[in-house]
Amino acid sequence: MSPHVNGHDPRALLEAIQSSAAQVLTSMEDLPVAVVLSASQTNMYLGCPAKWGYKYISKLPEQRGGSLVRGTAVHRIAEAYYRLKLKSGGVPSDTSAFVAEVLEDVWEAGLVDASFAPDEKPDELKAQASALSLLYLTDIAPQITPVAIEERVTGTIGGVNIQGYIDVLDDAGTIQELKTAAKSPSAKAPVTPGYAFQAATYAQLEPRCGGLVQLTTMVATKTPKAVVTVYEVTGAGIRMTEQIYPAVQEAMKQGRVLPNRESNLCSRKYCSFAAQCEKDWGGTVKGECE
Repeated sequence: MSPHVNGHDPRALLEAIQSSAAQVLTSMEDLPVAVVLSASQTNMYLGCPAKWGYKYISKLPEQRGGSLVRGTAVHRIAEAYYRLKLKSGGVPSDTSAFVAEVLEDVWEAGLVDASFAPDEKPDELKAQASALSLLYLTDIAPQITPVAIEERVTGTIGGVNIQGYIDVLDDAGTIQELKTAAKSPSAKAPVTPGYAFQAATYAQLEPRCGGLVQLTTMVATKTPKAVVTVYEVTGAGIRMTEQIYPAVQEAMKQGRVLPNRESNLCSRKYCSFAAQCEKDWGGTVKGECE
């Protein structure tokens, strides 16, 4: 990478990104089981207790599929952009060059522990990451002024210690979240129950948040597009976190780890633990054996 982005070396931005990523992994995965929860861990348990058990109790290795590699790359490029904007107040003079430079490094890093499905083409996914990032940095990011990036937040909800990481908090007190998807969110329900739970969690843990969360979904269709949804955290949403966290924590401590084969994500493509789950519980997980 060459040091010509507004006078700042992109490698310095990448070092900050890699440091924050390592901090997330350390704080979120190396804690004693069920002592401190997060929205993502809780949503995993609600989706499939067995999957949660394989990851957090058995600590089986989890493979990263192609869509996750693509999504991580888009996140890292956006993070590099916001860190530059927060540090200097400026933005890259050549957005395309900025995306290309940062992508080269973050993509290679993402391949280290990746496992692509037979129908996933790495070069195609990389091209999608580039196109989605360029669209995001051109159409969405310029309107956002960050005051905090990859911020660790902690607190207590329903008597349970909770922590998480917020992508970006802007100067209006809105939490900015970014995700990638293969298809557009449903027009009738653009915010999933799991994401609403996460938003209510973050709004309580970040005192500067005014209750609004903007979720930008970058959709990897033939013509990439951005779907922006502004979600307002409600009292009902907050009450749900207060009820769910202690109930889930108790279930985790009691070792309730039954599989949920009815989950849409119960498949060999989306779960690294499919083979072990079949061995332990019988039955068949969707998808062909590798």
